[in-house]
Amino acid sequence: MDYIKIAKEIVEKIASHGAQGDVYFEVGSESQVEVSGGKVEKLSHAGSKGMGVRAILDGKMGYAYTSD
Repeated sequence: MDYIKIAKEIVEKIASHGAQGDVYFEVGSESQVEVSGGKVEKLSHAGSKGMGVRAILDGKMGYAYTSD
């Protein structure tokens, strides 16, 4: 996924309405291994993504955030 392209498109859309704004992306992953007595007891992997958008117009601010 091209996050830079998406962010530019969103900021351009905000600007087309005369507002200022920014976009925030967060992409992460976590792995966990539990070992007991030399044996793997549990193995897990999780990923997450999120995006926030802020717009400011006429001294008023709006903000939204979503995650998967």
